[in-house]
Amino acid sequence: MRLVYALLATAILSSKAAAQEVEGVKVVRKVQFHGNTSIDVKTLRASIATQQAPMLYRLSLTRWLGLADAPAFDALEFRRDVLRLQALYGVHGFPNAAVDTTVRRRGDNLDITFRITEGAPIIVDSVRLVGLDTRSNLDEVRQLLPLQADAPFDRIAFQTSVAVLEAWLRNRGHPFARVTGGFQRSMEDPPQAVLITLTAGPAPRARIPASKLEGTNAIDHRVVLKTMMIEDGQVFSDSALHEGMMNLQRTELFRQVRVGIVDTAPSSPTDTTVTVTVRAQ
Repeated sequence: MRLVYALLATAILSSKAAAQEVEGVKVVRKVQFHGNTSIDVKTLRASIATQQAPMLYRLSLTRWLGLADAPAFDALEFRRDVLRLQALYGVHGFPNAAVDTTVRRRGDNLDITFRITEGAPIIVDSVRLVGLDTRSNLDEVRQLLPLQADAPFDRIAFQTSVAVLEAWLRNRGHPFARVTGGFQRSMEDPPQAVLITLTAGPAPRARIPASKLEGTNAIDHRVVLKTMMIEDGQVFSDSALHEGMMNLQRTELFRQVRVGIVDTAPSSPTDTTVTVTVRAQ
């Protein structure tokens, strides 16, 4: 009986292999990148649609046994991948990057190589911070930013720097902080550098006079506030509120804890107060 099952399985696998051979479906066996030094291979692979076959498919025995499948080659997506890689390099500060391809065929299997010429990047000349109070150490703040001077003008790092500066301000008493980012290209043709400006809009400094609690009737409000380590009159801080929420969750007394503020940004840039709302259930 075992011999019969073995012969049947062999026949099925042979039929499957024969069908694939007749159909002539092309499979990408391997995808390689040459010439990339500024962007790692993992990021490049994630940015394209053409993916190489899994390791089991690349092994002759497991492929013959049908233990691994691979996606069929899509010529249209392959051509689009060249544009995707060029766009990726443009976002990371290499607008002149060029991508060429080499395709080597082994039967119905394809080995694809993307050959990248990165070209000269656009460099960040400097990062200018505007709108911070005079007590701030601007050099220390700049070191916190993902985008640094003398580095390629990475637009993702540029947007992240805006978010980092906003978070820095919210952790130092400005709950309604807003930061805008801009850049100015050098006068060279073509431009080789950019001047970055991050501008913090006028936002009042806020304190927490009292906390409004919801959904905590079973536990004394004073216990909740003490657990959160929030004191009346303290300077607002996003990270302090997050840590207070985590302190409540660690008690395992509540299924869900939410902490936020109910106020909207005041029209006056002078100091103000915000009310913290705690919903614990």
